[in-house]
Amino acid sequence: MSFDILRPDFTPLANGIVELLGGREHSMAELCKHALLETIYKETHVKPVVDSLLEQRRVEQARTGRSYEDRVLRLAEQSLF
Repeated sequence: MSFDILRPDFTPLANGIVELLGGREHSMAELCKHALLETIYKETHVKPVVDSLLEQRRVEQARTGRSYEDRVLRLAEQSLF
């Protein structure tokens, strides 16, 4: 897999996050750690990807926390509209 530093493709990271959340809820800290240790992406790549997934309504926030890393996310319910 190649990685364009100037224009990275975050699609694999987004798909990986959705796949992880399919199993159970995860905190942002867990998603960042997963990105760092299990992918070619950095922890800082997770926030914009998660923000995009939230905007697309593919994931939703299950719980808030004291900090951004404490937020817990889950897959969003599928809707017809």
